[in-house]
Amino acid sequence: MGFFRREHASLGPVLALLVSAFSLAACSLAATHVAPPGQPLAENAEALRETMPDARTIIRVPRSADDGAGLDLVQSYFLMRRARGTQEFSPFGYEPAPELIAHDPREVVFVDTSAPATAVEYIAYAIGEREFATLGSPGVVVTASRISQPHAATNGLPMVPEGLDVSSTASVTVLPIAGDDGHHVELRFDPLVGPGPQQRVNRYVVLRASNVNGPYTPFAGSVVDAPEDGARPVISRITVPDSRPYWFRVVAVGNDPRPIATLPMRDASGVVAEATLFNAQKLNVAIVLLLTISLTLIFMELAKKPGANIFIRRIPGIDAIEEAVGRATEMGRPVLYVPGIDEIQNIQTIASLLILGRVSEIVARYDTDILVPCCIPLVANVGEEVVRQGFYDAGRPDSHKPHNVQWISSEQFAFCAGTNGIMLRDKPATNIFLGRFFAESLILAETGYVNRAIQIAGTAEISQLPFFIAACDYTLIGEELFAVSAYMTRDPRLLSTLKAADWIKALVIGVLVVSAVVAFMSPGSELTKTILQFLNPGE
Repeated sequence: MGFFRREHASLGPVLALLVSAFSLAACSLAATHVAPPGQPLAENAEALRETMPDARTIIRVPRSADDGAGLDLVQSYFLMRRARGTQEFSPFGYEPAPELIAHDPREVVFVDTSAPATAVEYIAYAIGEREFATLGSPGVVVTASRISQPHAATNGLPMVPEGLDVSSTASVTVLPIAGDDGHHVELRFDPLVGPGPQQRVNRYVVLRASNVNGPYTPFAGSVVDAPEDGARPVISRITVPDSRPYWFRVVAVGNDPRPIATLPMRDASGVVAEATLFNAQKLNVAIVLLLTISLTLIFMELAKKPGANIFIRRIPGIDAIEEAVGRATEMGRPVLYVPGIDEIQNIQTIASLLILGRVSEIVARYDTDILVPCCIPLVANVGEEVVRQGFYDAGRPDSHKPHNVQWISSEQFAFCAGTNGIMLRDKPATNIFLGRFFAESLILAETGYVNRAIQIAGTAEISQLPFFIAACDYTLIGEELFAVSAYMTRDPRLLSTLKAADWIKALVIGVLVVSAVVAFMSPGSELTKTILQFLNPGE
């Protein structure tokens, strides 16, 4: 039922730019709210602990001071543990892993399922959503308050349970990624295989350090799920903040609270992410892009020539617009135009507003009224200007009535009810529904059908097309909506992009057909391998 509701679109480009600029300014003014990697956010903050009757331990960590402030927003928290007297903290099987069990605005709650044995210490990490800190120190991990109270737990150091095969997993291989932007490395290792459910590995935790001696800390995306079959190698794309050397360790965590095993990095010199100017794996995209640009320029020059006749397939629904407007004029009734219910930046709304300008010009020439109810306030403002320009282009600016373009409501079904009221009161002879529609499509089209109006509809929402086809006289299917502006205006710029897109589609279809035939006739040939490598260079 998800497609029956209008989705919330993002903010407009201008508003988004203003919000980004404000966020950057606020972050620079309040840089002390975000601690650099390896420094505590609250040095004196002591976490609380509660020992439960079933030997579980509840660990409550105060939330970081930078939650919701600046660009380094805290995305998640991660808990690590060490035995008293040891040097390093390690991941362990706290419950539930790795999610939090509480979402209190003041604290984060973890559960340690260990049985009492020896004293341990905890440390909690606030994991940021970005890979860059605001104080100039790269890194995403921001250390939160350390838990200094000792608590009884099982023996501290990572161990390998009896019967666990680690012969092929003595180390982790980390390599730069070819054609990368310099912020990713590839981590590979063979999964651990245990003899039974007690030694089963549920997940792997990747720890990262900027020094071979540590400290090794978690980061955003550091938890890797264990493969179910255990037969294929584990491959993970890891993000690094910059191009300096980094060292990694992988800790296997299972049902037992103790870490099963720690796999060190094979290369003791660290790994550096390499940035390249050209990504050979995107060569196919570059070729298609160059072809598209070249075809667009060629068709643009052809369309600009006097007497040029660029063929576009006939669209009956658009051919019927002038006839439908003429019918409304003869009956003395207005034309209703609904530009969808989505935001102004949606491509379907933009296409609908382009068509609205042409329809307004036709309406002005016939000296009739056009009613444009809108769901989004900004669409109503832009739509009013588009209609005004259409009347100016027709030489009838005095006939334009600004109040005919109105905002009804931003609520989906309130807008639907208001538009239905306009249909029932003003009884337009022609209804045009072009844009992005959802559940209201059938309600609007059915109301227009009851009023015996000529109805022309079009949308790229596949789930709503059956309703328009059933209740409307003409329906633009899918991308026909985007071709209408070029079809009606014959503008060389629009015609060139439309024809270039058609040729690229034909080329892609041809390449796929030829590839399928070659692969079927000679599946192991060099030509087949070359074609497959070109189509999918990452494989």
